Amino acid sequence: MKVHHSKIKYLTSFAILMLISSKSAPCDFPKDSCHSIPPMIKLMGDYEEKHSDLNSNNKSGKISPVTIKKVVKIIKHHYQPCAGGYSLKINFSDKMLSIPEKGSIDVEWGYGHAAYLSFLRIIIDGGNVSIEHIEFRGLAFAQKVTVRRILTTKQIIQSWLDAIRVLSSIYLQKIDLIPGPGGWGSGCGWGASTDFFNLVRVMDDNNRIIFKKDYAGYESNNEQFEYLPLLSVIKLISESLDGIKGWEISNVKEYRSSHFTDAFNLNRDIMLGKSYWWVMEDSVEALGFLGTVDALPTLKLILKNHPELLERQIVKIKKIIENPDCYLSGEPKILTD
Repeated sequence: MKVHHSKIKYLTSFAILMLISSKSAPCDFPKDSCHSIPPMIKLMGDYEEKHSDLNSNNKSGKISPVTIKKVVKIIKHHYQPCAGGYSLKINFSDKMLSIPEKGSIDVEWGYGHAAYLSFLRIIIDGGNVSIEHIEFRGLAFAQKVTVRRILTTKQIIQSWLDAIRVLSSIYLQKIDLIPGPGGWGSGCGWGASTDFFNLVRVMDDNNRIIFKKDYAGYESNNEQFEYLPLLSVIKLISESLDGIKGWEISNVKEYRSSHFTDAFNLNRDIMLGKSYWWVMEDSVEALGFLGTVDALPTLKLILKNHPELLERQIVKIKKIIENPDCYLSGEPKILTD
């Protein structure tokens, strides 16, 4: 029986890796993600040592190591190792965003199967902060809206601001442990049917966008290197909203004075993207509750330039364009196809 030398070399390397990893590398991930994978795959970046580098290289104030650790912890929790020859390393660049003393931040997220969208706007004026949070459930859930507002201080949301600054610096690196064709893990892959949307956008006092990251798509082994940093910051912020006391629920008459139409217009380009089709459709439906006539140019742009509009989406968009007095003013209107 003949055995190719490259096969022997590969199997020897694999055996050594298994031996070393089984003796020395603890599992940093949930047990159900680790049981069949050599612990050495669980390589993480040197974020502990990077704390001092992050704070020495930026000129806009120190970031709490606690926030950095929280962001990294969420990434580690949601990272799904694939039974293949690569791992995840967390890195930080030397450049970092400075949060403007006066400006605004949009944090948005949603879930396609739940027909759910959330729009959070933070307006910063020195040490004072105003926050507006809009939640919308689409037609699949009988179209429901909640708008709430609060006045607070920058100190209360400092961890959010720090997390967004970390987002501007962090990047994930895919590390190949056993490179080469036919190596361990060839053909490895996983995916989920859960589609979601995340966005963070920072604007200065002149409404100029100085930082933006967004993602819409599905969970998968390859895409996670792109979406996990953004997802971690969205999780940190969204899951701490209710911990802030003093929210005031807006009444129906105040819906159209919300920031929704402005956010809709700012999202005009991403809503043309293929993976953002449901974000676009749910946002169009939300206009019936929250929109104003200022949304018309964006609607016309979508109708003209979107590459793959469905018939029902065309019907909804045309209804609004042809009846703006009905759908973009007055009492909330349920928009159907």
